Amino acid sequence: MNDTSGQTALILRCADRDRPELWASLTSENDLISAEQAEQGLKPALTIRLGDDPPVVLRGSDLVSVVDAREAIMTRQIGFQGPVVRRIVNGLNAGKRLVVRIHRVSGEQALTYTFPGAGFGTAWAGVNGCESFGSSSSTAPSAARVGLLAGRAHLCDLVVETVPNGARPVSAEFRYELEYRDSTGAGKLTLPGVDHWPPAGGTVTRFRQEGNRLIFTLPLNVRDRTDRVYTSLNVTGRITFSNGSSKNVYEPLPVLPPY
Repeated sequence: MNDTSGQTALILRCADRDRPELWASLTSENDLISAEQAEQGLKPALTIRLGDDPPVVLRGSDLVSVVDAREAIMTRQIGFQGPVVRRIVNGLNAGKRLVVRIHRVSGEQALTYTFPGAGFGTAWAGVNGCESFGSSSSTAPSAARVGLLAGRAHLCDLVVETVPNGARPVSAEFRYELEYRDSTGAGKLTLPGVDHWPPAGGTVTRFRQEGNRLIFTLPLNVRDRTDRVYTSLNVTGRITFSNGSSKNVYEPLPVLPPY
């Protein structure tokens, strides 16, 4: 199926709400993912092709679900993050057409979408290649990071884009803050303790590197309470490199109610 109704769009974004980040979203007239699938970490299988280049099968880490201002899953959108977005930008900028093939988790008929490269270079130059921008509206769609289900244990990948210039990570530490709502209103709670990599007892934090992407796997669990609704687990990290430099990271993870 190839949508020719004009209801399909590929949008490049320079920010994830008020945070500078290049990402993209594909909007379809068809459902691409359900809220239940997104909450379970399930994603459609996507293959992209730029011009006559060989097809590229995207990894799960290249894709994110998209949420609205109320953190509700936008079922007719799928987001792209990381190096694949730059690959798409470079291809379109070179005038190559982009073909996206989507196999949905539900097993429904595969979808094929084609986006021409003509005119992209002018539009991209118009936003200065996302090199400078103002804060985006809080009502804008956002790339959903890992959704945590309250009351369940998760292994969550925290992905850090960086150019280490030959330096390698030697240690990292992570602290956590919970946002919540209860009968008295909204609040924040700083959690005691620190997670370390390499692990120093307690929970086991793992690390791997994929090119310029540093990926820390964090074991996370948010309690399910009847008197309080947790809405976000905010992760603050500090990564130290072999050359003595360090990088601070911040990632808010939405917390979803259990089934």
